[in-house]
Amino acid sequence: MSDASIETMNGHKILPHYQTTAYYDILAWLDTIPLSRPVRNLDTDFSDGILVAEIVAYFFPEYVDLDMFHVARNMSQRTKNWRILNSDVLPKLSLHAPGTVVYDITNGDNRAVELFLLHLREKLEENLIRTGRKSRLQWETWRSFNVERYRLPQLLMGPRTPRRMGLLPGYANFPKGGRHADPFIYDDALRAKDEEIDVLRGKIKRRENLIKTKDKRIQELEERLEKAKPKRPSP
Repeated sequence: MSDASIETMNGHKILPHYQTTAYYDILAWLDTIPLSRPVRNLDTDFSDGILVAEIVAYFFPEYVDLDMFHVARNMSQRTKNWRILNSDVLPKLSLHAPGTVVYDITNGDNRAVELFLLHLREKLEENLIRTGRKSRLQWETWRSFNVERYRLPQLLMGPRTPRRMGLLPGYANFPKGGRHADPFIYDDALRAKDEEIDVLRGKIKRRENLIKTKDKRIQELEERLEKAKPKRPSP
């Protein structure tokens, strides 16, 4: 994937607005997951696939044997970790990362990592609902807040499993008139709202930091411009 559309400022990449939004959305989501090391740069932190395995293990520990993954000190080990993900882990989520995507990620392509994580999150949400670990009400709440949808490469999509007709786990069958509603549904709704509020707070904090960085850069450019102005000769 090309970085031709990415500008640089003081050696740091400045992403277009739509990419910046997705980037901070992913970081806010990752903040809610306990990982073995803090996420500082998507391009380098996910190149060896270990954090991907940890993310899946957090939601579905039975899907992953973390002992199979080893810290990668070279391209060969990074590729091996991703080969294990593709053969033993991702298929359980109906997800597959083709060779071109693995190549981009292992070579530190920020956008490739970002798109993969967006799709991984979506597959995890689908499986949480399918297995009854997350109610449909929570899912709909999450989708309502995540209003910016991103078109992902079709190559990343694994074979879809046919959906059965009927109610999903955790979705109550209310009698007509709305009486005798299950109070646990309201608890689910409140928990989902609290989770989304935490995510939104994370987004706000990250965007505030981005604004401060841009303000600082503007101030630096104004000072340089002022110094570059030709001085008027003394009368």
